[in-house]
Amino acid sequence: MDKKRVTLNLIGQLLSLACSIGISLVLTPFVVSHLGKEAYGYVGLANNFISYITVALVALTGMLSRNVTVAYSKKDYETASGYFSTAYFTEIIIAVVLLVPTIILCSKMDTIFKMSSGIVSDVKTLWFLTFISFLLGISFGGFNSAMFAKNRLDIQSAINIVKNLLNAGILIITFLFFTPKVWYIGLAAIVSNLVNISLTAIAKWKLTPDIKLSLKYFDKKYIHDLVVVGIWNSLNKLQQLLITGLDLLLTNLFISGGEMGLLSIAKTVPGQISTLIGTVSGTFDPTMTIAYGKGDKDGLLRQTKFAMKFTGFLCSIPVLGVIVYGLDFYRLWQTSLTAEELMKVQILACLTLLPQVFSVFIFPLYNVNTITCKLKVPVLVSLAIGVTNIVIVFILLKTTSLGVYAIAGVSSILWLGRIFTFVPLYAAHNLQTKLTTFYGPLLRGVINVGVVGGVMYVMSLFLRPTSWLNFIAIIAVVGLVGYVISFFIMFDKQEKKDVIIFAKQKLFKKKQTN
Repeated sequence: MDKKRVTLNLIGQLLSLACSIGISLVLTPFVVSHLGKEAYGYVGLANNFISYITVALVALTGMLSRNVTVAYSKKDYETASGYFSTAYFTEIIIAVVLLVPTIILCSKMDTIFKMSSGIVSDVKTLWFLTFISFLLGISFGGFNSAMFAKNRLDIQSAINIVKNLLNAGILIITFLFFTPKVWYIGLAAIVSNLVNISLTAIAKWKLTPDIKLSLKYFDKKYIHDLVVVGIWNSLNKLQQLLITGLDLLLTNLFISGGEMGLLSIAKTVPGQISTLIGTVSGTFDPTMTIAYGKGDKDGLLRQTKFAMKFTGFLCSIPVLGVIVYGLDFYRLWQTSLTAEELMKVQILACLTLLPQVFSVFIFPLYNVNTITCKLKVPVLVSLAIGVTNIVIVFILLKTTSLGVYAIAGVSSILWLGRIFTFVPLYAAHNLQTKLTTFYGPLLRGVINVGVVGGVMYVMSLFLRPTSWLNFIAIIAVVGLVGYVISFFIMFDKQEKKDVIIFAKQKLFKKKQTN
């Protein structure tokens, strides 16, 4: 494994994510206090609808980076150019076709959803701008495959930071100097996305000039290769929607727009943590894919196990932190909500986070299925869980008073079963190794959750924040204690030495440079 490149990618990805989280934490309470929780709920619902469309698109795009990287690592530049060019021109056509239903949906949405009359025009404009930004992203999404193929996710992270800062700057200016409107969020998305597209295109041509973009490389066989395996990515995306992607829509249709707003707020922090998990785990994806492309099975196994431990080590503390200190955070963050609403938000956030408590330790295994192009079985299993989730939620909504708690909780409980049984077993099967291969890191993770979570809970009995400064100081102390304990639990003796030696080398090199 190229430790230097992985480190640079990880640092870049985390800086990008930190920027995104910081902006979200600052802007969300501002939007809620000025426009209300219902209006904010439609921001999340718009993003959910985009994910609905992505279900079909991921059949084409889901395997693009993987196929380009495998071909590029073999120096088969013509095949890499074929995948890249074919996906690009196909995505342009799809984006143009989708423009028509986008216009129809945005113009009729007040007849579909439960919506207060005072926010109709504002929300319609928001949705139209958000969808236009999404369609622009579709058209040029394949350019990211170049950074994946070259294992330069740090560059992609830098571009994302620029995009996020620009997005935040536009929102701050518009909200401060003009009458607050929720559609400013859509405007900022379009402008920042155009800059993101431009920088990504420049990076692609600098990094991979051997991967050409031309109609002469367009071939239906590449669409076939991508879609034959990618269709399972689409079904996988569908099951994700059945598990978590329909929650805001169901809440709006069966309960109320206000409850949808509270659920949207509750999903904000868990959503950022899910992004953190995907970011940390995704840092190892290029090296794992390259190892597979070169036929290095032993290297792939080592990298996968380490990725499981490292992802769990880095991400489990934030998950446990939200569970232990979440209510204190929400009191400080959402000052416009009542005590009852804050408690509901915290409960919903914990229910949403429940699977993440343990999925942080098995997240890299999802990429094993993608790398080996064996997606059929896991997708069918997940799809069955998704359908079961919808059925149970409907029954509970009709027969109990659980309301939004049923929507948030059922999926989490079902997902836990999949985490402990199917995921580690099938990943081991795909790599043709012992079925118990990945239970070692997972068992360490379970112990880690019990010990670190218990210590953090005990500390919370004595350390209760009363202000933002106090909160930050307490979280820093509790988090540091958690990471120290987790370090000794998650890594074996040799891995501890490797991490310490590598850290010393980086620090020594930095001092020498200075």
